[in-house]
Amino acid sequence: MLGGFQIGRSALLTSQRAMQVTGQNLANAATIGYRRRTVELTSLGARNGVFSGQGVGISSIRRELDPALAARLRGALSMEVANGTEYTYLSQVEALQDALGDNNLSTELTAFFGAFSNLADNPSDDALRGLAVSRGTALADRVNRLHADYLNARTNLDADLSASAGQIDQLLTDIANLNGEIVQSQDGDVSALQDQRDLKLDELAQLVEIDVISQPAGSVTVQVNSIPVVLGNQSLGFEFERTDGGIELRTNDGTILNPTGGEIAALRRQDADTIQPAIDALEELTNQLVFQVNRAHSSGQGTIGWEVAQGFSLGDRTVPLADLGLPVTPAAGGFSLHVLDPETGDRVTRTIDIDPATMSVDDIVDAVNAAAGDLGVVASADDGGRLTLTAPTGRTLQFSDDPTGVLAAIGINSYFEGGAGDLAVRAALVDDPRLLAAGSNLEEGSNGTALLLAQLGDVDNEALGGRSLRDFWITHVDDVAVRTASARNALQASSIVRENLDLAMQQRSGVSMDEELLNLTTWQNQYQAAARFLETLDETMQELLRLA
Repeated sequence: MLGGFQIGRSALLTSQRAMQVTGQNLANAATIGYRRRTVELTSLGARNGVFSGQGVGISSIRRELDPALAARLRGALSMEVANGTEYTYLSQVEALQDALGDNNLSTELTAFFGAFSNLADNPSDDALRGLAVSRGTALADRVNRLHADYLNARTNLDADLSASAGQIDQLLTDIANLNGEIVQSQDGDVSALQDQRDLKLDELAQLVEIDVISQPAGSVTVQVNSIPVVLGNQSLGFEFERTDGGIELRTNDGTILNPTGGEIAALRRQDADTIQPAIDALEELTNQLVFQVNRAHSSGQGTIGWEVAQGFSLGDRTVPLADLGLPVTPAAGGFSLHVLDPETGDRVTRTIDIDPATMSVDDIVDAVNAAAGDLGVVASADDGGRLTLTAPTGRTLQFSDDPTGVLAAIGINSYFEGGAGDLAVRAALVDDPRLLAAGSNLEEGSNGTALLLAQLGDVDNEALGGRSLRDFWITHVDDVAVRTASARNALQASSIVRENLDLAMQQRSGVSMDEELLNLTTWQNQYQAAARFLETLDETMQELLRLA
């Protein structure tokens, strides 16, 4: 009889505990990161063969989780966020390039070269000269804005990198701390702590692809490309640095990390594969645009000559041109310097030979003064390496015959100055478009230079891989567009994979209200049956005592 009371008591207590577990599941049905708990029952066997059994007990309260499925879901999260990040930055660059817009760089290039085509039809028209200058200014402004936008995109990327690295470092610390709490609480219920840790691991996986290895004591080891970043209750930390070789990811002790998935890996790839190449392409295009336009322009003539012709600030005036790090270094050659009497049209010509490999700005000053000093031409240079050629009083200077681009490199009789970010039409041309070179061969009213400039956008350029200026830029823009479309497709595919795994995880570990209510009914019925069983035993015991 006493054994029966023990059986009934065990059924009451077990049912009560099971209902508590079910209630906990129901209460956390909408809690993010909560894993469903299930009760495992076990039959309590007989002792010494006296009774048929001692009732029922709870062998375990299991936290429902499939480690392999959890690992796959974390991998899918890493991939989805990485693809989303790549698509976001590629879309930004594509939008900045505005390939289908009316004010993109390709459009400005076409308008710029078109202005010289119009000028070639009527090289004496001052209005067309002004238009050729203004189209150059518009092109320069577009280049500068785009360059600034690219730099701003990189600044935003660095801010995202910093935020991601900070979040990763904090999550590693949180996971390590939870490891310590779980290990210290192994004798109690650690399922809530494990839920918190899993939630942190999922957050971490979105930022950086990880491998999670469970340890016997209850802690987990977290690795990035097989390199531990969390060991027990110790976090190895996470940091990044922008170096000359790119973005470096590492632990606090300097161990280099090379994750392939997650937001931070995608940010690093976008810096190396999208933002920096976009900057490089624009700068390369601009360097060639400046050099090629200036080379054509510097050998041409405007309707008036130069009283004072100034070049670029090249730097150290004593260093050979080839060692100054110019965007484009010309080959050895020379140019013709002409001293013109505007009144009579008389012209005296001197040839200046230049070897950039051996001659500095000061050497060029000496060469000009030696060749044309007797004509009253004065060459000088300031401390910034800017060459200045001054015509004698009542005379002007003209230039021609510069096949290697020496004048273009030093900036004499040039159209553009600066590069991507500070590109501009020379101020002297803006102030007086008559200085704009449209003619060639010193022939008044000729259009040779204007024709050359009009065709320049479509001339194959060896420095650009055999492509013209326009083709080079169109190829770059098309490449970004193709990669953006590919990134969009990859994002859509990875989102589907993640959603399917998320659903599988919800089915495996999530709370089903219908299932839990059914369980609640089962435990309630078991509790009521146990209570009725004990009531019956009590009545029987009372009857036996009465009969005794």
